Amino acid sequence: MKMTASPAGEPPARGFPAADSSKWPHERVASEDAEVARLIVVNLLAAMGERGVRGVARDAGINEKTLRRLIAGASYPDVRTVARLEDALGVSLYPPWPRAAAVIRE
Repeated sequence: MKMTASPAGEPPARGFPAADSSKWPHERVASEDAEVARLIVVNLLAAMGERGVRGVARDAGINEKTLRRLIAGASYPDVRTVARLEDALGVSLYPPWPRAAAVIRE
C-alpha cells in the first residue's frame, strides 16, 4: 500500500487494513500494521465462535458498526476497542509481538 504525503508535516494517512487483500482476513497482508490488525481479527473471530456480532458488540459496550468494520478490515482497531472486546470475550486478541513479527517477516 502506498502512503501519501499529508499537509503541514502530519504523518501520512494510512488506508484500511484489508485494502490490499481479496481474502481478508484469511491471507497475510504486506503492511506490518495491517497484518497485526488482521491477526487481531483472526483471534476475534475464533473467540466469537458462534456468537453474533450484535451480542458481542453489546457485551463489549462498543458500537456494532465499529465491530463490523473491524471484522471486514475497513478500519484499524483502537486500543479501547481491543481492550473492551478482550474483556467481553475473556481472551487476549492482540498477537504476542514475537509471533506477529515472525509471521510478518515470513
